[in-house]
Amino acid sequence: WEDARLLCQFEVPANASATVLLPTADPHAVTEGDKLLGEAPQVSFLGLRDGRVAVGIGSGSYRFAVELTE
Repeated sequence: WEDARLLCQFEVPANASATVLLPTADPHAVTEGDKLLGEAPQVSFLGLRDGRVAVGIGSGSYRFAVELTE
């Protein structure tokens, strides 16, 4: 937690990919690094799954921030 944001770090091995579900239904509440979700390279918005934002990521390191609201 940091300033009403949940910070999540992921490492995806070479030649692999992953699907990540983030705890929000608002894709505008998600950033990767300093970029909005739609602007982050190698990050694909896959839609909502069970009320959570689903993103696809390729190999590499990622730091997502999710703005939390009440």
